[in-house]
Amino acid sequence: MNITWCTTRHFNSDFCSTTQIELLNRLTAEGYNLRALGPDQPASEVQWEHVKIKQSKIKGRKGATLANNIVKFLSKNIDNCNLLFIDWPLVGKVGALADKIGLPWICIDRSPPADSGIFAALQSRVWKKTWRYVSLSTKSKQCLGGTVVSKAHQDMISKKFQVKPGNLCILMAGVNLSQFITKDNNERLSGLNLVYHGRIDRNRGIMNLPLILEKLLEHDIDAKMHFIGDGDVYHILENISRTQPNLILHGKKNHDEIPKEICNYQIGLLPMPPISAWIIASPLKRSEYLASGLVVLGVNHSGHHLPCDEPDSEWYALVEQENFVTDAIAQIMKWNNKGNFTEMGLKSRTYAEENLDWNITVNSLTSWVHQRLE
Repeated sequence: MNITWCTTRHFNSDFCSTTQIELLNRLTAEGYNLRALGPDQPASEVQWEHVKIKQSKIKGRKGATLANNIVKFLSKNIDNCNLLFIDWPLVGKVGALADKIGLPWICIDRSPPADSGIFAALQSRVWKKTWRYVSLSTKSKQCLGGTVVSKAHQDMISKKFQVKPGNLCILMAGVNLSQFITKDNNERLSGLNLVYHGRIDRNRGIMNLPLILEKLLEHDIDAKMHFIGDGDVYHILENISRTQPNLILHGKKNHDEIPKEICNYQIGLLPMPPISAWIIASPLKRSEYLASGLVVLGVNHSGHHLPCDEPDSEWYALVEQENFVTDAIAQIMKWNNKGNFTEMGLKSRTYAEENLDWNITVNSLTSWVHQRLE
């Protein structure tokens, strides 16, 4: 089968491109012929055909110009293509072309708009229009449906846009187990080290984390808190770090640097609050923390729940948003007093091996695609 993936992702700078890179690699390994059309060219050699498509540099115009240029490219280069994967911002133009020429297509939704401000509002309008079009096209045109990242995401799309659950494939965030390693606690950084990696934005609950660090230090715990990434509150953390050396900023790192970094810590953090963008999420960092043998602490909501229930998971703790700082401190102190991070880390790694490998995600996708094409 020849598949063309029309994407908005920047493969060289976007952490969120990890999912697509893994899916492209693994689909190619299974014998599918993949071609990706996107706004940049991967810096390293890839297993699939990749075509760079021009887009505007003006914020607010990037998606529209990319979609128009992809339509122009496909109009001349559609031969032998059996199926289109289309990132949701491109569906309005590219999905319409697929319907016009009778080519099956799938909407790829890794999450609704998660940013704040006027551009997020504009994106939200496009996202809603996209799913209304998917709903229409699955009933009378060429769309096979779409992908979502969680059961909560599936339920929301089905209810809000009248898309049948069977037309939505759940693609949870997986992990490349060969890249991530776990260590005995005596091989990790000394003391108690907590880490958050990803976008350092206010709407992700980041500003609660320095409060946790402050309280741990007041309890005479040798704690350090590490941040990997950048975002709209990074400068605030910089100011805090000038007087609090135990708050350590690593800046933005390439994704291939993450595995060798986070395996040195004990606790991975999921501070994202229970707002619409996060309650339907499937955070990639969760899978990476677990594959690295970290214990995980986060806010309790559906987006942070483990995709497969695990009884007796002392290595995975979620606390309510209303008392997040207080209850998080209590949980961290409980873990620290027990001191069995090596034992818990082996259990979290085992969970990742049994439930979060990217092959599980790919198998779900391929089975669903062939079922929808029958």
